[in-house]
Amino acid sequence: MSLNISFKVSGGDPFSLELEPSLTVGDVKGKAAEKTGFDAATMKLIYKGRILKDKETLESHNVETGHTMHIVKGAGGGA
Repeated sequence: MSLNISFKVSGGDPFSLELEPSLTVGDVKGKAAEKTGFDAATMKLIYKGRILKDKETLESHNVETGHTMHIVKGAGGGA
């Protein structure tokens, strides 16, 4: 069962992605980087007030469909 997650982007346009709960945060950053043009390596994903670590999965954070994550471009990031 995939999750429909909304993303709010600091300094950018919001978007949504269909994601599998088993994806790691690093995988999600890669997909989000395609939408934002930010460098995935310096991007921060924030969910429920917490900065998520790359090796963690969405299901480990109990991410639910319809929820929103925030994306912040880190220092030294891309475009």
